[in-house]
Amino acid sequence: MGEGALKPGWRLVKFGEVVRLNRDTCKDPVAEGIERVVGLEHLEPGDLRVRTWADVADGTTFTNRVRPGQVLFGKRRAYQRKVAVADFDAICSGDIYVFESADSSRLLPELLPFVCTTDAFFDHAVGTSAGSLSPRTNWSSLKEYEFALPPLEAQARIASLFSAWAVLCDALRDAEGQAASLLRALRESTFGRKSAPISQSPRQSLGEVVADGGVVDGPFGSNLKGEHWTDEGVPVVQGSHISTGAYVVDRPYFVSAETAERLAKCGVRPNDIVMIKKGMSCGSVAVIPGGLPPMILSSNTLRIRPDDSRLRGRFLYHFLTWYRETGRFDGLIGATQQKATTLRDVRRIPVPVPSLREQDEFIEVIESTASALVLLSARSMAAGSELRAILEA
Repeated sequence: MGEGALKPGWRLVKFGEVVRLNRDTCKDPVAEGIERVVGLEHLEPGDLRVRTWADVADGTTFTNRVRPGQVLFGKRRAYQRKVAVADFDAICSGDIYVFESADSSRLLPELLPFVCTTDAFFDHAVGTSAGSLSPRTNWSSLKEYEFALPPLEAQARIASLFSAWAVLCDALRDAEGQAASLLRALRESTFGRKSAPISQSPRQSLGEVVADGGVVDGPFGSNLKGEHWTDEGVPVVQGSHISTGAYVVDRPYFVSAETAERLAKCGVRPNDIVMIKKGMSCGSVAVIPGGLPPMILSSNTLRIRPDDSRLRGRFLYHFLTWYRETGRFDGLIGATQQKATTLRDVRRIPVPVPSLREQDEFIEVIESTASALVLLSARSMAAGSELRAILEA
């Protein structure tokens, strides 16, 4: 983009001309009254707030000084898109760059975090990163990033608009978190509290309360691998589709009708529960929504098909979610390099089997909260997408 293509008053600048890399250090944070330590793991992609941190009192080897209003940018694995604005004094990891406006009469500090969240900036950061396992970008490359900077009056308007959207996204994220907490509390009060009627219900193993052939493994990797993928056909349920606790397809996979027929015993249909059996999200479950076509399992998943005359699918889904989120599922994970469970162990999970009336009453109560969480999640994602669209525009 040349200067002639810009709006009147706008100009092309290099990042290092208007942004300063803060190199201040602090070797004795306790003496300076600093209580918080921010690591790369405390920055969440797409969230401009720092919501978690460690305590200086627990010890730290970090020395980078952070002050309120400064922008934190994760320089290691920049593709994770970790940018946040500090609103407290802290010490931070060496894997985090601390930015600030070099001159507020040229670049308003309020606009800087939004410059750092554009696709173009991340593309530059990722493109200039070095290293294979843990690529890092460097300041000498970042300061050469070129972007269009409006005059101060326009910067103020733009920053105000961005900030309003950020406040909305933040409020939706907070509401989403509160709804998720309420959902966890409802599950715990139902399944974890010994005095709760459902918790006192007779328990049977999962294998005893499902339909015939109701707990089924995905195919062995040799029976379903990359060479079987097609551009269209019968969808395949991947672990990545259910890792969030809901069935969300980020990238679809298909096999031919012939391959699906060969693997028919691994079939999946609406209202089935699918579980990840291997990897970091081992034990995560989701319910296949209605209206979807027949599918098959991938090798990293298994299927649970409840007997609705004894155990409602939504009831079982919430129980299995509680079973994992409270750490009980960890006892089913083998001591291997990669977290994994087996079909046999899943079938042995002890499941409470209250009356159908009690199950339906529980579902009615918890699903209203679950529906609110889904709505809030959708609104939060939409607001974030609109903010990114405005940023790029």
